[in-house]
Amino acid sequence: MMESSRCDLRRATVADLDAIMVLETLSPPWSADSWKDEVDHHFVALAGRGEVHGVIAMSLVGSVAEVRRIIVDPSVRRTGIGQSLLSHGMEWAASHGAQEVFLEVSADNHGAIALYASHGFSPVMRRENYYGTDDDAVVYRWLVPGEGQVL
Repeated sequence: MMESSRCDLRRATVADLDAIMVLETLSPPWSADSWKDEVDHHFVALAGRGEVHGVIAMSLVGSVAEVRRIIVDPSVRRTGIGQSLLSHGMEWAASHGAQEVFLEVSADNHGAIALYASHGFSPVMRRENYYGTDDDAVVYRWLVPGEGQVL
């Protein structure tokens, strides 16, 4: 388990699915089966002290990592949990050979966009109406330091 001044971070297990599903009710949902697949086949980390307040799911294919999901309980947003989760995920990706990390976010999610920008992510494309009418997705990329441009 990795400790931060804000929260404890640890790798998720199947035993954590109930806690993950509580967080999942706070955003457009993935199913329990989808989360089980994430825990079984990808990197999933949890944040919190005593109870789960945040989760990040990441995948890695070759040298490209993706932040597949990041959720922070609204009652503890802006306390550094999202920063801790994202930093932990970026460190995981770099330590497993990723040369770049991608994620997508609603163009209207200004808090998340600020978080990603503060960690060095840059917008690379926009997907119009991706989340529905007038709700675009913006794809962001972070180049792992020292790896140079891949594309």
